Amino acid sequence: MPEKKKKKTTKRTKSSPSKTVTKTTAKAEVVVRKTKYDPEMCEKIVDIAKGGGGVSAMCLAIGIKSRDTFYRWLKEHEDFAQAYEKTKNVSQAVLEDILVKMALGELPKGNFNAVSLLLHNRHRDQYFKEAQTKTEINIGQLNNIESLDISQLDSKIQTLQKKLGVYHEPELIEHDPDNEENE
Repeated sequence: MPEKKKKKTTKRTKSSPSKTVTKTTAKAEVVVRKTKYDPEMCEKIVDIAKGGGGVSAMCLAIGIKSRDTFYRWLKEHEDFAQAYEKTKNVSQAVLEDILVKMALGELPKGNFNAVSLLLHNRHRDQYFKEAQTKTEINIGQLNNIESLDISQLDSKIQTLQKKLGVYHEPELIEHDPDNEENE
């Protein structure tokens, strides 16, 4: 029987040759890039979160260019995933502390809306803002509005203003014939 030849395949990587590992199997020889992952990165990402930084800042601090790599490491390295979960809690605590200090006047130059937006975007599960818009239109009443006289229209407007909480009782002005100016 003729002897089977080994297949040789190479995966191209952007890394330098010193950062590659060659694996030979019965079927093929594969060049695999060595990971830059280091368990010490876990502490670095927590420190970035303490300063209020997000995933992009964490990637920069640990020397990776791609968020995809960051998220892949979360799946591949349990310690990294646990550190990232910790960063979420740390980040939330930092942002909440800033909001409290602003509310108490301890941070006079803070931007409340910006911090609130960060909390909403980073911790959506706990700071979800639901847009509540309720619009009711009774088409039958809308069509009948043309047939109403002025006093009926005023009554409808007053009823709607009361429902909306914007109604103010009109001030009565008394007529004093002695104070009339001659025109």
